[in-house]
Amino acid sequence: MIQVSIHSDQLRQQPYKSKKDGSQQMLHLQTVYVHTFDRNGQPNPYPEKVELFAERDQVGNPVALPVGKYVLHPSSIYVDQNGRLSVAPKLVPAKG
Repeated sequence: MIQVSIHSDQLRQQPYKSKKDGSQQMLHLQTVYVHTFDRNGQPNPYPEKVELFAERDQVGNPVALPVGKYVLHPSSIYVDQNGRLSVAPKLVPAKG
């Protein structure tokens, strides 16, 4: 199971211009630390820093996940339209 640590509930904003209509938009990113493994399946000594798109509430506002320990939900891994294995991270609180 892939473990993820969140140390801050702050979101970073990154402006960008929409390719669709040229309007100014904003990405909301949260820094997380993913505990990865080497090619032999051994845990790497340090977690790796990654930025994920913030989840959205029912109204569409960005929401940061709280500080804590998480795991990658099994539905995060899927086969894309080209038949390739892909990942769209969905985090759930770790048990225990």
